[in-house]
Amino acid sequence: MRRRTSLLWLWTLLGSALLIVLLLSPAGCIYVGEGGGGGNSGGGPTDPCAGVTGTTYREYYWRYHLEDWQLSYYLPNYLICRSQHAAVPRKGAWSGFAQLITWPEDDQLILQFARTVNSVEGGLTDYYEIATNTLHFVQGMMPYVSDIGEYWQLPVETLYRKGGDCEDGAILYVALLKSLNFPVFFGVYPGTSNHPGHAFAFVEVSYEWVEAQETKIFNKCLLMNCWTVLYDPDTGRCYAMAETTIDPNIMSLGYWGLGCGSLPQDCPIRMIDPTTGRDITPPYWVRI
Repeated sequence: MRRRTSLLWLWTLLGSALLIVLLLSPAGCIYVGEGGGGGNSGGGPTDPCAGVTGTTYREYYWRYHLEDWQLSYYLPNYLICRSQHAAVPRKGAWSGFAQLITWPEDDQLILQFARTVNSVEGGLTDYYEIATNTLHFVQGMMPYVSDIGEYWQLPVETLYRKGGDCEDGAILYVALLKSLNFPVFFGVYPGTSNHPGHAFAFVEVSYEWVEAQETKIFNKCLLMNCWTVLYDPDTGRCYAMAETTIDPNIMSLGYWGLGCGSLPQDCPIRMIDPTTGRDITPPYWVRI
């Protein structure tokens, strides 16, 4: 009788422990991979990319310091799939750009990619060389694509597709520099009857750098009247335009560096914080 009581007490204890585990276990976290039956015993959403493995090979080409550079990279197929199913804005208000920058699943890849791109010439360390080389990489990778419909791509999607419109180029460039902790921002202006809307980037630069560029013997952007650096007199900060939507193979200027681009005079230029999505446009700024 004593032995049966002990066994009964043991089974009761085990049953209680099992019940506690079941109650504390999060529902919807059991994903079924390839060949697993397509279900989910937790009743929650199934990972649409479960079972996706392998990599996709991509080659990228660009020019920097009059030299040709090539980067071979293997993009994880699982991350490509996850980016295509990500719950991020694909169009809408400019504030939505921030959600594509802060999507956490590609943070490690974007940081690694930014470092690899700037490993040219034994590894770039200068602030302006990194910002310019990264800009040339994006320009060289993306052929010009007009804005047909609206579908904002996550950075890894653009790396996979090797193309996109102005928003996609700006998102990729901002993501790459942001991963390196650069002060980089989105620049945007709305469309009017005279021109379509546009997205690009702003990179903070020093006033000394601006003066040095403007006194160069040859500054092709100044000569072509495409020199665009905006100055905030309230803070003393300068922002150089970074135009990502060009095809250097068909543009007369070839690759465009920091401060090279054109802004319309008939509409407001806005600056968007890439982390919060807030409009942080200075109340008054001037072109220098």
